Amino acid sequence: QPMPGKIMILIVCAKNLPSNAKKPMVKVKVLHGGLEKQRYKTKTKCDRKAVDPVWNEQFVIDVPPNDLELRDVAIIVSLYSYSTPLTKTLIGEIELSWESDSHEGVEHFADIVSKAGQVVAKWHTLRRVREKV
Repeated sequence: QPMPGKIMILIVCAKNLPSNAKKPMVKVKVLHGGLEKQRYKTKTKCDRKAVDPVWNEQFVIDVPPNDLELRDVAIIVSLYSYSTPLTKTLIGEIELSWESDSHEGVEHFADIVSKAGQVVAKWHTLRRVREKV
């Protein structure tokens, strides 16, 4: 359902995860005004079955009223694996913004802005990251 002044993010599922991915979970961060200004942060539940997890979780984010073209907004979607409750490993992520270093991140973001009020669904391949967080 389209909502003026809001972005709805739906995290559906993940496929082809590394075999060592345990209890996968997705974090969504929305930044406005640079990395130091986080407007919104949320996460999905951990899916205890690591093979092709399905979340189907939706999050609604307010669009800054003075930035309807989202010139100063970035949405970062990160996939983590939890080996213990205190140890998480970043598996991969994508940034959706005008400044994303991924073509598909910029393209999806442009669709979000140009089709305001419409559903814009895309499948993303996350950049692989091997660092501990």
